[in-house]
Amino acid sequence: MSDVKWIKLSTQMFEDEKIRLIESMPEADTILIVWVKLLSQAGRANANGYIYLSETIPYTDEMLATIFNRPLSTVRMALEVFRNFGMIDVDENHFISISNWEKHQNVAGLDKIREQNRLRKQKERETKRLGPPEKNKKKNEITPINDRSRDRHVTVTPSHATELELDLELELELEEELNIELDKELQQQEKEDLKPKAVVAADSPGMAFRFYGDNIALLTPHIADRLSVMIDESSEELVHEALKRAVEANARHKLNFADSILLSWKSQLIKTLNDVAAADKEFERRKKAQPQNYRNKPIREELLPDWLNAPEPEKAPETVPPSQDLDAEKQKLLEKLASRKGGNKE
Repeated sequence: MSDVKWIKLSTQMFEDEKIRLIESMPEADTILIVWVKLLSQAGRANANGYIYLSETIPYTDEMLATIFNRPLSTVRMALEVFRNFGMIDVDENHFISISNWEKHQNVAGLDKIREQNRLRKQKERETKRLGPPEKNKKKNEITPINDRSRDRHVTVTPSHATELELDLELELELEEELNIELDKELQQQEKEDLKPKAVVAADSPGMAFRFYGDNIALLTPHIADRLSVMIDESSEELVHEALKRAVEANARHKLNFADSILLSWKSQLIKTLNDVAAADKEFERRKKAQPQNYRNKPIREELLPDWLNAPEPEKAPETVPPSQDLDAEKQKLLEKLASRKGGNKE
């Protein structure tokens, strides 16, 4: 297939709902520039919308950031937005492709026009070889070309088709196919909206960003920057695993919860998922080796001194004097009192 040096951008591009949603984001201008650069890159690849360095080497986020001359975190965030909106697809081998590529470059329609040009040249050669055409034949008309969608006659000039003529022909083809593709896209979007979101994300580059957008909340530029910092301080696989545990724990602030998990792993010198699995296994082993049942917790016993447990000595019973002794004592006291009163009078 010949090289194609153009892509089509509709004048109604900024009326699209997805583009409007992107424009509401903080870094809308940068995201849209990345989108146009992706379209341009797909046009250069000329592979039905696929974007790659070679047929066996897909572009990574780092490669695209270098080619587009944009920050890595911004490119990752833009790719995640495009994937969530269904604007790009990423296959199992990490190759990126533009969804509905026919909207931007109808290569089949272009090939059809080139085939018409080939037949035109062939007709011109036959005319020169056989002489002037018969009078009863109309000038400037060639054999009808059947189209799957409609039958029509194509009237052309004797000279070779210019790029302007190709664009006019292609425009008619694209306008009809665009309406069909838009209807299909709307129907597909309605089906996608009805599907439940998966809790587990694919293990691939950008998995942490993709998992956050699919299972937690909308991936904003601020969140993308924070995730990038977390990845730089640990690794993407650990950030992905921490986010998964935050979702499984149904934490209220899932990103903060995941960040605390990463800090705990960092203090334990955990750097890979194998280290995480080993730490989990060790935790379970210790938990089984030292069971703790707080309900049947033993009561602490204190040692008491021996004298505290010794029996108290018995007190001797008080003797009560007989009543006659009491009367005698009473009489003595009265006499003593009377003698004291008599002495005072003298």
